[in-house]
Amino acid sequence: MTLDRLPAGIATITGAAGGMGSQCARLMAETGWRELLLCDLDEAKFEAIASPLRAKGTRVEPLPGDISNPAWPVGLLAKLGEREIAALIHIRHYGLLASSHRETSISRARELLALAPPPEDEETDQPVDTCQPCSCCGGRMIIIDTFERWRQPRAPLQPTKSIP
Repeated sequence: MTLDRLPAGIATITGAAGGMGSQCARLMAETGWRELLLCDLDEAKFEAIASPLRAKGTRVEPLPGDISNPAWPVGLLAKLGEREIAALIHIRHYGLLASSHRETSISRARELLALAPPPEDEETDQPVDTCQPCSCCGGRMIIIDTFERWRQPRAPLQPTKSIP
């Protein structure tokens, strides 16, 4: 997959040594970006991510450090020199869906992506019970395994020889 025209400049990816960041770097290279600046705390993982990208002709530069450190932008500007940032991808996945601000985060993401809001649910916030009632007593029945009608369940394996 390639784009017809990419903006001139370097694509900067923060969180590049993690799972989401490394996949993003790979996809950017496959899309046709020729220069990537990978930023992350974990300097040891840079080469494993950069080597396959360099093998395909992408210029990859690492910028280790903590982006929350006030001195980090100085290092970024020094690394860039006269080049312009054409794309900035900030990977910060932790806490997006696992916090008390989950609904706000999702609605903000929908807003930024220009997506329609989700339909209003008229259901209550009660959890849905997916367990079927037992046909004998009406209690909760959790199905562990099912068998097709024409197949018989396998019996447990029997030992053939005892080992002394």
